[in-house]
Amino acid sequence: MGSLKRNSLWLPRLAFGLVALLIAGSANAQSTEEQVQTILREATALKDQGRWADSITALNRAIELDPKSALPYIDRSVAHRALGQWDQALADAEKAVELAPTLAKAYSNRGTTFRRRGDLDRALRDADRAIELDPNDPLGWDHRAATHNSLGAYDKAVSDATKAIELNPRMAPAYESRALALNELRQPERALADASKAIELQPTYMLAHIQRATANRYLSRFEDALTDANRAIQLAPQFAYAYLERARVYVGLNRFKNTIADASKAIELDPKMSDAYSVRAVIYNDLGENDRAIADATKAIELDPKQALAYGVRARSLRRLGQLERAVADATRSIELNSSDSNVYETRGVAYLQLREYEKALSDINRTMELDPANVGAILNRGAAYLGLYREREAEADFQTALSRGMNPRQVEGLKEAVKRMRPAK
Repeated sequence: MGSLKRNSLWLPRLAFGLVALLIAGSANAQSTEEQVQTILREATALKDQGRWADSITALNRAIELDPKSALPYIDRSVAHRALGQWDQALADAEKAVELAPTLAKAYSNRGTTFRRRGDLDRALRDADRAIELDPNDPLGWDHRAATHNSLGAYDKAVSDATKAIELNPRMAPAYESRALALNELRQPERALADASKAIELQPTYMLAHIQRATANRYLSRFEDALTDANRAIQLAPQFAYAYLERARVYVGLNRFKNTIADASKAIELDPKMSDAYSVRAVIYNDLGENDRAIADATKAIELDPKQALAYGVRARSLRRLGQLERAVADATRSIELNSSDSNVYETRGVAYLQLREYEKALSDINRTMELDPANVGAILNRGAAYLGLYREREAEADFQTALSRGMNPRQVEGLKEAVKRMRPAK
């Protein structure tokens, strides 16, 4: 009887102890989750200050506390990406997807990593998956817009960015994505509005300052463009593309030494930036430094064989050096890649003049004038092509028009005499 009484007293104590343990376990679990959330907020604050390495250190603690939570891996992937640590960024992105295979944000993050590494097919697949998992998450739509931008599908980028903005009208990156696409579509007024909205929402958003600089540059508002390019560099002094954009602005301001300095800085920061070599080649060409122009254009083409500008610049320098067949070949390739650059048609047309291929010269110079009706030099060159074809009346009409628009009379007469000497006898 005494034994039974002791057991009956012990059972309630056991039950009470189990309840206490359960309560304590629940409190500890909640405490861990709260600690992780606190660290995530701390890491975000560090990220906003550009302190990416410190952000990674904080996130390491979060992962130690809860190694099965996908969110710290996603945030650490973002930080590794910002530091150019691509292998670590992808490893964390893959881990997040493994831990949370139905979390849209995990796919958006991994897709962004693929995109930044140049793996655009996988980036697009992840963006599609993110949208499939959560069509109401603006992040997935914005990631796909950015991927479409990288693929050159700018109309699709505008559509996806617009959807992201509909879902979250205060999402600055979506406005920046749409601004980029609109700039590429040569709709700078709309791009300017979107970039300005992104900056209003997030004043330190460096990429938005670059897009606003680009839009102002297209609108020939070069001083405004310079202000934004300077701000972008202030915000991200190690970001090569900011220097490239400022180099392009300096071209519009005819500050060629500054252009070369900024293009060189962009190359120093990112030796594989083909556009920077092309921009520097343009200035070397304009300064008559043909060998340097050819070297930079050749490097740009090695890095990106679809660099239309580089082929066009190299064609101009080769023509000046008398390498006419090579100039024609480069100009032809440039036109294949971009048929809207009047300068390249003019380069090839003049090369054909020098090669005495007057019909081909006439065709290219006519195309030059269609694209750039104000080009007085093209009128003069068309006169030379007509003269080479013995179409004397049309030639004289063009020569007189060129003179009336300020062309040097000695230059006109010199060209006439040169063509008469070179053209084949009737």
